[in-house]
Amino acid sequence: ADGESMVVLCRVKPTAPVVSKKSATSTEITVQWTSISNVNGYVLEMTNANGQASVIYDGSYNPINLEYKVSGLTGGNSYSFRVCSVNFNGRGDYGTAQSIKACGAPSNLAAPTVTSSSETTVALQWTAPSSDGGCAVSGFTLYKDDGNGGTVTNLVDAATVQNKPYLRDHTTTITGNSGKVFRFKLRADNEIGYCESSLVASILASVPSTP
Repeated sequence: ADGESMVVLCRVKPTAPVVSKKSATSTEITVQWTSISNVNGYVLEMTNANGQASVIYDGSYNPINLEYKVSGLTGGNSYSFRVCSVNFNGRGDYGTAQSIKACGAPSNLAAPTVTSSSETTVALQWTAPSSDGGCAVSGFTLYKDDGNGGTVTNLVDAATVQNKPYLRDHTTTITGNSGKVFRFKLRADNEIGYCESSLVASILASVPSTP
């Protein structure tokens, strides 16, 4: 009718948050997501390694919490996470899924052992870290100092040692430093991170002859 106006109410869906990894181990993953203004809360969905999706966190009325830790996972498996926002009109669309592997950095790496030495060589032996973090160790790196008490940051025969996860010993040659003490440490890597051992020292000197 003339003089009358019509009001149209639109049901506006809330924006989807962006989800990301906060931390991970071989059995747990903590995810976090961005905050969205003017929402009542968030819902988190996880898809497991078998492709089964389920809501693992329903925080429809908790706009403050922006993270969630899921436990009981299988090390080395990848899990997919996505989050949607909730407002008075209900749930919005889920955001882009983020795939996260249940895996952390390796840990508990023992110092290498000096098995023999001479005026020019040091033979080292080592074991794998007691925990690979849920992902296979991808390789080792040896470091040494300068023989004068400097930092233990000099790579030892990188082309021979690195990227060989099966390697458990190595003999390095150091010339022109007879009588000096060199310190060594070992590093183990996987696809997530790394750990380092404590130091081991060896003097470059020949074993005295038997009288």
